[in-house]
Amino acid sequence: MWTTTISALLLPLGIWLILSSATPKADENRVAVSGILTALVASLAFAASGFALMSPGGLTLAISGQAWAVLGNTGFLMGGATASLVHFVPQLALALACALLVSSVIARRANYLVQAAVSAVVGGVLFPIAGKWVLGRGWLATLGQHLNFGHGAVDFGGLATAALVAGIAGLALVSVLPRRQAAPNAGLPIAQFPFRAISGAACVLMGSVTVFGSNPMLGKLADKATLSYFITLSLACAVAALCGLLYSRVTSPQTDSLCATRAMLAAVIMVSSGAGALPVWVAAALGIVAGLLATVGLYIVHEKLHLDDDGALITSALLPGAIGFLVTGLFANGSVGAGWNGVGDTSYLAVSQLGVVGLLPMAATVGDPGQLTAQLIAIGSIGAVSLLGVGVMAYALRPALQTPLVIPVVQAPVQMPMPEPTLTMSIASIAAATPQWSEPIAPARIIEIQPIQAAPALMIEPEPVSITIEKARDVERVAPPPAQPQPDSQHAFAATTMASEKKKAEDGLLDRLRRLRRANLPEQPARARKVAYPIRVNGKRLIRPLVDESSTKS
Repeated sequence: MWTTTISALLLPLGIWLILSSATPKADENRVAVSGILTALVASLAFAASGFALMSPGGLTLAISGQAWAVLGNTGFLMGGATASLVHFVPQLALALACALLVSSVIARRANYLVQAAVSAVVGGVLFPIAGKWVLGRGWLATLGQHLNFGHGAVDFGGLATAALVAGIAGLALVSVLPRRQAAPNAGLPIAQFPFRAISGAACVLMGSVTVFGSNPMLGKLADKATLSYFITLSLACAVAALCGLLYSRVTSPQTDSLCATRAMLAAVIMVSSGAGALPVWVAAALGIVAGLLATVGLYIVHEKLHLDDDGALITSALLPGAIGFLVTGLFANGSVGAGWNGVGDTSYLAVSQLGVVGLLPMAATVGDPGQLTAQLIAIGSIGAVSLLGVGVMAYALRPALQTPLVIPVVQAPVQMPMPEPTLTMSIASIAAATPQWSEPIAPARIIEIQPIQAAPALMIEPEPVSITIEKARDVERVAPPPAQPQPDSQHAFAATTMASEKKKAEDGLLDRLRRLRRANLPEQPARARKVAYPIRVNGKRLIRPLVDESSTKS
């Protein structure tokens, strides 16, 4: 019994996994801390005050001789509420789900103090009040007894109530908080962690079924109703995921799992209100609607309405919650909910063991317009109390809410410029880079090998020559031989090259052009000669070139 009840906590875990799967890696740590902070604060707030506000009885208002329960007053700080402890874990799971949905839109907008305050108010006040009215035999649940509005406000799974509170509270906070600067051309969010999103969808599916099955109001039909709810919910989730995958496949370069998982979350919230009382074809239709909300609806919210809805709170929580209430009032077939909220314990509308019936049931039973009226009243009442509570909280936290969040940007470490490589090393450094020997190497003196610079060319000055002019003698003048023209070295080399080209007729045109170009180039200067000084470091051989002016290019 308790093992099954505790597994209801898979519901908030799965919601957080789906919501955090689209977080960019730069903000992953902040979103993770925000999720832990929200879960801890909301749990403590619910244990301190929320569970007591949802307890049976408590503050009531007497109107026309009828008692309308408004708030519970037993079990503050978990004291004196032992009779209703069986409701604690499922209600805690719903409170955590509501707080995490709100946290998904303010995690990257508000500081941790604001997030803690919002989590405490949502998990400890707003959801418990709405939960008391619908799930705890409050005045919305007794609309059927007092005013003959069907079975009163019905939310079998409880998740539609949590989604309505979270959606209205989150949107109100988004309108107050400073707008976050979005990245240019960011487009719709995609799954940064696909396996996290898929795991979250599975946890939401199992957790929601556990929350529904642990409700003691189901009585002896708990097993049958839970199985019917699981089949209906699985069908809706499958159709929603398929629609999300098909849409992303057609409109995007690659199929995105985030569209499918968000569509599954919307389908769970829609089906939660009617649970097993909805026909199979209605569940399939709700899956299609959920798939369209998670894809086309999200596109309209981001691109057309320009709403900064990071966690898709409108399309995955607010609208699915409202649709779930309406669908229950329209298409519930009466198979689940006999005697729900104290209405029709043995028969209802002259039909034995008839449960919650909507306005347009497909079976042969008579429709119940009062059920739709009760569902509409529930939507308006939950929205009003959520908006009022967020308004009071925003007024109290207005200095913190108006302060824009400054997230420090973690810059990459600045790389210092690398110094020019030198061959200054010691035997100790070589020993540190090589495998250790059995005997340690004693430190030795540092050996520095510096490159030998080319010596400047020696300029030999001619020695002074003394010239003695003597008296000219009568000698026979002999005519000097005619001066022979000295051939230019370049022209001579070119002539030799042309001659060799004539001899090598088999050479191609490209070879002849290359040799002619080399012939016209000026004489190349002296080039250094490499002298190998081998030094091994980590098995590599280092060679330092030295300049030898006597070496010339061949």
